[in-house]
This record gives sequence, C-alpha cells and structure tokens, in this order.
Amino acid sequence: MSGIIDYGLITGVVDDGIYTTGDIPSLTSSEFKNIRVSLESRFNGLDDITNKFFENTEFDLATLDKGEDGISFAVATLLPNTTETSSMGSTGQDMHTGTFRVDYYHEVGDGAFVASEIDVIANAFSRGTVLTTGTTVLRIKNVSIGAGRREDAFYVRPIEATYYAVTPARS
Repeated sequence: MSGIIDYGLITGVVDDGIYTTGDIPSLTSSEFKNIRVSLESRFNGLDDITNKFFENTEFDLATLDKGEDGISFAVATLLPNTTETSSMGSTGQDMHTGTFRVDYYHEVGDGAFVASEIDVIANAFSRGTVLTTGTTVLRIKNVSIGAGRREDAFYVRPIEATYYAVTPARS
C-alpha cells in the first residue's frame, strides 16, 4: 500500500446504540473569510505603498522597487482574538475582534521611518472606518503605531488597527 493508512470509521458502540460524530453542517457562513478579505482588500488598495505583502507570502528583496528613499515594503498579518458570544438565542450573535498588523520595513540609516508612508497606512484604517464583505460588516476601533525595531538591514515599525465585527452566531 503506497503509504495509505486506513483507520476505519470514527464510530464506536455505546450500549445498544452507535455513537457518531454527528452531521457536519454545510458551509453557509464565511465570516472568517469575509473579515480577512475586508482588511486585506483595504491594504491592497494603498497605491502609495509600492511593495505590499501578506503573511505567509514569499518574496525576493532583489525584485522590490527601490524608490529614491531606498527599499521599503509592508507586510500585513491578521491577528484574530477569540470569538465571543455577543447574544444567545435563535437570533444570537458572535463578536469577532482582533488586530490587523502592518509591519513597515525601511532601510536602516534613513531615520526611524518614512513618516508619510506610515501615515498612509494608518489613515486607511482610521477609527470608525467601516469595511463590508458579503454580509459581514467590520469596524475599525483604533489604529496605533508601535515601537520600532531593527531587523537585519531594515528598521521596522508596526501599525496596528484593532477591529470588531458582530455576525450571526454559528450554531
């Protein structure tokens, strides 16, 4: 058998009946995907930021556009928090919260950062911004700049936008 292992059915006998894992509901809601699409679409629409990447995306520094201020690029990462129950019952709702973090990289030696590009990113995720994908409405609570750090030949500044979305409960 070419590396295939058959574990059989995942069921067990309990007294006179059979225990099963139950029915798995069909895909009817996509809140997690909609939240990601909303935030990443907003980030991707920043025309003033030339080199934009998302988490778990490979790129080659040698291929990046080098502006008159040197090489800079931004990497966005979605950091969701635990989904909380907002309300119970047949019309229950879930509260999704988290942080959309954009790490802005710029060559070491030109000061702390290129302020205009940091502000372009922050302005795109300003407090009160509403982003909608499908039936999911996401709101930005606030945006902050974090402490910078040196990483290899780059100085990195995080811009963090916290968000929330209230959606129908998965039940």
